[in-house]
Amino acid sequence: MTLKEWLTHPITVLTGSLGVIGIGIEPALIKGLFAALWATAPTLFTASSITAFTIAPEINVLEPLQPVAVGVALITGGIYLAKLGNRALEEFQKRL
Repeated sequence: MTLKEWLTHPITVLTGSLGVIGIGIEPALIKGLFAALWATAPTLFTASSITAFTIAPEINVLEPLQPVAVGVALITGGIYLAKLGNRALEEFQKRL
């Protein structure tokens, strides 16, 4: 992979853009967004996985966006898994 390909890769562009945007956003806003994402993780995972694996492949207009939808489903699935693990750990500590 050349340097140009690496710099123009969608993940590189996304993380760079989010970093630049993050500089201008208040920390309280970022904390609030993460709190909302954490609280709604089950719903977001369900919606994104249905979109990625059921709806996007069936609708021709959305088919090019399927890789993005799969990425969102993987990210929200990871957050949901972390939330479930955190809940199990808290329950375990409470019972000890």
